[in-house]
Amino acid sequence: MQGQLADQLSAAQTASAATTSSMAGRTVDGTAIPAGQKTSAGSLVSASSVNVRYPNQRVMAANDDTYALQAAIATIKANPTALNTLCFPNGTYVWSGLLVNGVDGSKLKGGKLKIYTDEGALLKNRVQAYMEAFEPAIGIIGSSNIEIDGVNLDNVWFSKQNTGNTITGVTNATLNNLRVAGRLVEYTSQLPLTTSGIGTLATTYTDANGQTKNVKSGALTNGDTWVGAWTGDQTSNNSSDLTLITRNTGVGLMGEQYTTGSGDGKLSYIQFPLGSLTRSPSQATLHLTYVGHRYSSVPSTDTDQLLVQPVSDTTCTGGGTSCPVNTMTWQNRPSFTATSSSVAKSATFTLGSTLIPEGGGTHQGNAIDGRDITVDITSFVQNAYAAHQSTLLLAVGDTGTNHELRFVSSEGATGSGKLTNATADMAPGLTVTRRRSSRPARPAGRAGLSRMGPLPLVESRPALRCCLRAVPCRLGRGPSVSEP
Repeated sequence: MQGQLADQLSAAQTASAATTSSMAGRTVDGTAIPAGQKTSAGSLVSASSVNVRYPNQRVMAANDDTYALQAAIATIKANPTALNTLCFPNGTYVWSGLLVNGVDGSKLKGGKLKIYTDEGALLKNRVQAYMEAFEPAIGIIGSSNIEIDGVNLDNVWFSKQNTGNTITGVTNATLNNLRVAGRLVEYTSQLPLTTSGIGTLATTYTDANGQTKNVKSGALTNGDTWVGAWTGDQTSNNSSDLTLITRNTGVGLMGEQYTTGSGDGKLSYIQFPLGSLTRSPSQATLHLTYVGHRYSSVPSTDTDQLLVQPVSDTTCTGGGTSCPVNTMTWQNRPSFTATSSSVAKSATFTLGSTLIPEGGGTHQGNAIDGRDITVDITSFVQNAYAAHQSTLLLAVGDTGTNHELRFVSSEGATGSGKLTNATADMAPGLTVTRRRSSRPARPAGRAGLSRMGPLPLVESRPALRCCLRAVPCRLGRGPSVSEP
């Protein structure tokens, strides 16, 4: 019956009708829009169509369970004295999200709406109706007394990071391929969920090679740029560039002391959020993906090292007190002095044979060397944590005075305008290993897991909250409604 219901309701889909444009009767860039101007009417296209844009939309595939699930929730609400459980036996379920809206579980038999996924059940998002559509995996809105157990979700999207999204008392859940504002979650700092009372919660992502990996403990950069000492670069902010650049002028250990002249030095600055740390790490590592170097006259066997130093964006060149990443230039950047004892160094690496032409800009189609260049910055992160800093800003340079090196920036790793040959996991990242503690960890927010028992749930605000307790239930093929 479930499959028949989905087929019947899929056939009833309609595309958007033509409507009067919001721009009707207005003048746009000197062009008058007629008062009665209509938007285009949409069409239904095949479920396998690609690049579908609104108002057109894909029809639901024959195996799409979305409408059947909504009908199941409606059936439970209509039979509160007899039904209280939506059960997913072993299998794969394609949906465009389960919406639990305005459900008061206290009015159901047993006092809760229970959503249970059996071992082996995978809830997988459909290809969305059109490219601009937002289709969450689960939305629990204006509801209370909801209990979910054994969840295994794939391709879960959040419009933004919000600690109001909360999972509480989860006993067994897997979240794979979470995305925040369209960006794949690869680091714990990106997680859009506050967690507490967790039994077993796995968060994973699928890398560019199709391999499933655990979300890394650490942070993705939340801002990066490079600044240039050459006369034509000194007033430029490059925070939207697809690469980060280093080149040592030889004035100062990292070239940071250069002021005026014909020098062509370059420094990069990378910022990381530290809010996900719940204790000082025992290990912290900076990761940069090497793109290549500039000069064909430099042998590929030449070697270099990265130099890294923590800096402040409130102590700036020229005596300024504000030089954040998004406005930073060579003339207004963090002021610092690098010494052999103040910097951290990468291992020595060869420049390789990948050449990148001079200048800023996109370099979108260039080849990428792809090596992961790492620097141990444990003491920097530990000191920042001890000082209760919310962010860590790093200056990055290199030792070679006749080299110009490039690395993938956060903008170069993702988005429609990214480097053609880059993948999301090439963005600058910070991985950490937490210290072991003899005491139980406090509830960790977005950074970790605690081991507490299931907690009761009463929720009436638009947020995702789950209180889980195992509900034995095996009802055959397809999601079902039942008594426990």
